[in-house]
Amino acid sequence: MGRKVNLVGLRFGDLYVVAPAGTAEPRGQRLWACHCVCGNVVTLTTNRLNRGNDVSCGCFRRQGGRRHGHTNGEEKTGTYQSWTAMKARCLNPNDENYKYYGGRGITVCRRWLDFENFLADMGLRPSGKMSIERNDVNGNYEPGNCCWIPHADQSKNRR
Repeated sequence: MGRKVNLVGLRFGDLYVVAPAGTAEPRGQRLWACHCVCGNVVTLTTNRLNRGNDVSCGCFRRQGGRRHGHTNGEEKTGTYQSWTAMKARCLNPNDENYKYYGGRGITVCRRWLDFENFLADMGLRPSGKMSIERNDVNGNYEPGNCCWIPHADQSKNRR
């Protein structure tokens, strides 16, 4: 069996892990009680949280939204790939760069959890040589703090 990870205190999108909640049968996966920003409480497995399958209690979908990030063919575009990588850095503790982003408290605004909103605010990535940049390196990924810049220029930006 793999190592036991304590997810209490971590944030996954709009979900905050507040306590262990036993195990799920038949495979004995660990369960976690999670508070959503809307006030609901849900219980999810470690795998569902780590894979990014669930980033809210479902309130976003119930309010007329779509499942985060699933749009018509956008999954293959550079803009979509940048969006996915941005979310992973901030929301997935298993991502290799999480410690530099989500681990420091850098988040993605709720509006940008939906790809169509991200696309409306940022536009298409101008080319494969561009990446998303936060104007305030300690600020969140949100409208007004992000732009597209060349990779070469971004590599010069350091905390």
